[in-house]
Amino acid sequence: MTSLRDRRPNPRLAEQLPTHVWVPAVAKSGIDFQVRVHELRHAHASWLLAGGSDVKSVMDRMGHVQIQTTPKYRGPSGLSQGSSLDRLRSTVHRLVRVA
Repeated sequence: MTSLRDRRPNPRLAEQLPTHVWVPAVAKSGIDFQVRVHELRHAHASWLLAGGSDVKSVMDRMGHVQIQTTPKYRGPSGLSQGSSLDRLRSTVHRLVRVA
């Protein structure tokens, strides 16, 4: 796995992503609340951990310097992984029907 830290940023893509890609995608999805691109990063880490990836692999992929940062993406302890994944599946199925 390549660390996000090891990748060279594309300044042009970084400029265009919010207005040309992200905003239209969120609008098309029907989500009725504001979602930032950075929250996709959080979701990515959460989905990796929920799917069984080990913390060290996720830490490396996300470019975290301290191991303590990564387990925070496991989410609130009040929700079981099962119910969280059920909610995710429900959302993904709804979004797929929209597209």
